[in-house]
Amino acid sequence: WVIYQTPEPASVNHAAWVIYQTLEYQPDAFVLVHCTHGFNRSGYIIACTAIRLYGMVGMTVDRAVRRFADSRPPGIYKDAYITDLYKYHHETRPSTTLTPPVPGWKGVDGNDDDPEEEGAAEGCEPEREPRHDRIEEIGEPVPEEEAGFIRDMVYQMLTGQSLEGRRPHFPG
Repeated sequence: WVIYQTPEPASVNHAAWVIYQTLEYQPDAFVLVHCTHGFNRSGYIIACTAIRLYGMVGMTVDRAVRRFADSRPPGIYKDAYITDLYKYHHETRPSTTLTPPVPGWKGVDGNDDDPEEEGAAEGCEPEREPRHDRIEEIGEPVPEEEAGFIRDMVYQMLTGQSLEGRRPHFPG
């Protein structure tokens, strides 16, 4: 039995941060994102990153999925990945957003024996309920460098002053 699991949020956060940092400091650089075949997990990470970087200028899940498909046909071809993108970004999936057909090279059942996608149901851990008794544990893990960057931005926005190397600790 094959389990189609999208990348973990912490992995997406890390990849998005690395991509952001690369483009911030090397705007002409190219960033390569590639999973086994370069469609589903790669597309998921690229779509998430595009939404984070360009969401304020209108990048939506629908646009990110279409742009990825235009650049890397047929795009994300696992319906669960597309559905998870909409769910993760709190968007409603339009009825016009169709999942592309499985590429011919995948075979009839779409199973390519990808070890990262195989697993028995007994090997899956049940989803845990989030705990809200410690505010700093709410949300997803982000790289420490990204957390520091966000702390610095928030501090500067709230106080109008730069931290200049100081590191105040506050949750979030």
